[in-house]
Amino acid sequence: MRIVCWILGLVFIFSTPVVAQSSDPKAEAVIERVANAYGGERLKSLQSVSISSNRRLAWPGQGQTATLVEYEKDRLRKHFDLVREHGSVERWTSQNGNVYHQRFAVTSEGAALIDYFDMTVTPSERGGYWQWFSGDYRSADILLAHQLATSRPADLAYVGSEFYRGHLNDKISF
Repeated sequence: MRIVCWILGLVFIFSTPVVAQSSDPKAEAVIERVANAYGGERLKSLQSVSISSNRRLAWPGQGQTATLVEYEKDRLRKHFDLVREHGSVERWTSQNGNVYHQRFAVTSEGAALIDYFDMTVTPSERGGYWQWFSGDYRSADILLAHQLATSRPADLAYVGSEFYRGHLNDKISF
């Protein structure tokens, strides 16, 4: 049985790992299977994660290629320091012969955008680590597995089983 964890309505945001155990044994069993699928006990001692993607952006053609679609390289690398709760998103894009390189760095004190093409640093008004990266924790398998394995909130519950994309999956909420 494949395991898919759905977050229903609540965002799990903790400044430090919570050690409270769930009172639901089925939820504990799902967490154990998720942890084993991503490295078991090694998952609990995971300190950092990097996620990279290489994609191509589609742009309308210019001049002689106006009726065509042009594709530009777009590389993205996200790095998460799970211990200190720091993170960065680095992006390299090539458009019209120019290479753009940006880094978005987030610490517990705040965030800033560093643009290497313009040589500028722009502080961010929005919050810190969890405000910027909670979406990644809900959508990246390894980050979600790590969060489930290391901080089990007391209100974690097993919702049941449901077919999703042709497979029976376990659903948990917290």
